Amino acid sequence: MNPRIIQKLAMPLALLGICLFFAVKEPAFLGARNLTQLLIEFSMIATLALGMFLVLLTGNIDLSVGSGVGLVGGVAAVLVFQNEWPAGAAMAAGLGVALVAWTIMGTLIVSQRIPSFIITLGGLLIFKGIFWLVIQNSTIPVSRGDEDNLYSLLT
Repeated sequence: MNPRIIQKLAMPLALLGICLFFAVKEPAFLGARNLTQLLIEFSMIATLALGMFLVLLTGNIDLSVGSGVGLVGGVAAVLVFQNEWPAGAAMAAGLGVALVAWTIMGTLIVSQRIPSFIITLGGLLIFKGIFWLVIQNSTIPVSRGDEDNLYSLLT
C-alpha cells in the first residue's frame, strides 16, 4: 500500500480502531442511546471547531474559546438557578456577554493591530477570572437528579 495513502488515512483508521475497541469492551457503546449522547456532545465541539477553523483560516488563533464558553455557560446557569430567570432569557444574556467580549477582542486585534495570540491569551485569563467571580467559587447545578427543566433540556 502506498505510504501517502496510509498517512492520509491515519486519523480515520485510528478513530475506527478506538470505536472497535470500545465496541468490543462494552457492547452498549454502539447502542442508540450512547450514539445519540455522543452526537449531542459532538454538536457543541463541532460548532466550536467550525468557528476556530474560520479564525485559523485567516492566520490567527483564539486561545480564549474554552474559557469564554465556560463563562457564557456560567452566566446563564447563575441567572437561571440563582436569579430565577427564564432559560431563554438567560441564554440570550449569555449570548450578549459573548458578543460583547469577542467584539471587544476583535476590535483590539483589528484596529490596534495587536497579535491575536496576545489578546486571546489575555482573554483566556480574564474569562477564567470572571467565571470564578460569577459562579462565586461554587458548583451551579443545571438540574436536580430527579427532575428536568427547560435549561437542562436545551443544553
